[in-house]
Parts: sequence; structure tokens; C-alpha cells
Amino acid sequence: MNKYLEKIAAVIAIKPSKQGALHRDLGIPEGEKISDEKLSSSLKSAKASGNKQLAKRIVFAQNSRKWKHK
Repeated sequence: MNKYLEKIAAVIAIKPSKQGALHRDLGIPEGEKISDEKLSSSLKSAKASGNKQLAKRIVFAQNSRKWKHK
């Protein structure tokens, strides 16, 4: 991994109090993987209801799946 991406990976950190918030919002037990279909349908309903925080969490989850995790 190049040095720029390593610096960004060090900066992106989720506070312990916010970890698992998406699972709690969607009613899925922590440790269980959230399917792509569930994320897509939840994103549509979050946008329709105006829940911006949930929409941001879902988009972050979708984008973070593309990253190379250690």
C-alpha cells in the first residue's frame, strides 16, 4: 500500500461509541454480515424518510467494502 493510503487509513477511525450503530439501526446482530441487498434497500428507505445519518452510515459501509482490509 502506498504511503498516502496508509496515512488516510490511520485517520479514518470509528469511535467506540459509534461502532455497531449501523447494525443496531438495521436490527441485525453484530458480527453478522449485512447483505448488499439489505444495504441497498435500506439506503432507499433512509433517503425516502429523510434519515440522513442512516444514509451516511450505509454509504460508508458500501464504500468501505471496496477497501483492502488487513
